[in-house]
Amino acid sequence: MKTYYIILITMLFMSGVCYSDLKPLEKSQENFIKYRLCPLPKESSLFNEYYNLKSNETINVSTPTSLTDAQKTKLVDTLKLYFGLKINLVNSVDESNSQLGEEGYTISINADGIKIAGNGFVAVRQALKTVRQMSEVA
Repeated sequence: MKTYYIILITMLFMSGVCYSDLKPLEKSQENFIKYRLCPLPKESSLFNEYYNLKSNETINVSTPTSLTDAQKTKLVDTLKLYFGLKINLVNSVDESNSQLGEEGYTISINADGIKIAGNGFVAVRQALKTVRQMSEVA
């Protein structure tokens, strides 16, 4: 079984726009963001820890309106394609996510798991691409 480690990170992406006014980061963090993440995040906090993503874990996704069953299936299939793992997806409604911008999203990864807040299906799909960019094969 493949095991993937994801660097603990909290990020805010707004409408897929690259931002150059990042707060000063340590050189290694700066290089990580510059060479691994596109688009560049508006805000980011990196931690020197790892999160172990395993099969049958759950990723919590919140959107302004409920995702359709077809959209949820597509996201689960995308996770399987990216990581080779069966990942469960739980969708909750948070109307405030509509303020994130058309394709805006946040990703929070900590000991409790992965949480994605997005302004709809496209934003969540973009967030999953970013999670993939952050992952490293162990």
